[in-house]
Amino acid sequence: MSAHKVFVIVLAIIIGNAVADEKIVGGNETTIEEYPYAVSVRDTFYAGKYEKHICGGSVVSESWVLTSAHCVVGFRENWTNLAVRVGKPNNNQGKIHSLSDVVIHPRYYYNRVPMYNIGLLKVAIPFLYSIRIQPVMLAPPGYVIPSGACATLVGWGADQEGGSDFVFIRQVSVPVVSREECAEDFDDYEDFDGGEVITDFEFCAGPKEGGRGFCENDAGGPLVYDHTQVGVVSWSEGGGCAEKDLPGVYSNVSYFSAWISGVTGITLDGASSTSPSVSS
Repeated sequence: MSAHKVFVIVLAIIIGNAVADEKIVGGNETTIEEYPYAVSVRDTFYAGKYEKHICGGSVVSESWVLTSAHCVVGFRENWTNLAVRVGKPNNNQGKIHSLSDVVIHPRYYYNRVPMYNIGLLKVAIPFLYSIRIQPVMLAPPGYVIPSGACATLVGWGADQEGGSDFVFIRQVSVPVVSREECAEDFDDYEDFDGGEVITDFEFCAGPKEGGRGFCENDAGGPLVYDHTQVGVVSWSEGGGCAEKDLPGVYSNVSYFSAWISGVTGITLDGASSTSPSVSS
């Protein structure tokens, strides 16, 4: 092979890798052993044809998965089309579990953006714990996340708007944004009733410059800080992916701890849903 051909091949590989890197919304591939609570929520009859990953979730007990309400609200009357997969880094290979119940927060509604956006899925057959399937520790009431602290988001969602989901699980680190700063970022972004969209039951995370965060089909997935799930992926402005100056919005697990405990029977010390969990 001539030196010219070798140069062309090497150059093509370098350029190809650079283009691929530009597509990624931060983060890197990881293992299910590192995040054994990660769940792929599945539509088992997507487009009337096949099974597909639609959202993330987290194992919180032997029988329950925590996710976003807007991911599953349309399945409450037809659980046979909804399932979860656990225990594998490849979201198409995990053990599949059908459901026996879908519980949406009673105050959930969608008014330009989802509000009280949290839900619980009960599996028909309890999970069998292993090094690849374990429950996550949930933030108790009053749990404070220091502003600027880096939390970790886990999921299989797309790398860009309109992109394909990742097959293998990925992780990305995002800084927690103070409530004041987040409110400023969304200052002129009101719901249809003219009310604020950043509320006590939510918080924000993501770098000012963008480029790291969640994307399509990451909704419902866990945001973890200090080995504790503090957030559930909820929404982003216009459904965008890791946008500049607009951090991602997460449901505040600490705020919803009493409700989660009441539905699942999980005991959280001092369970109550009275206060936000992000420091200013």
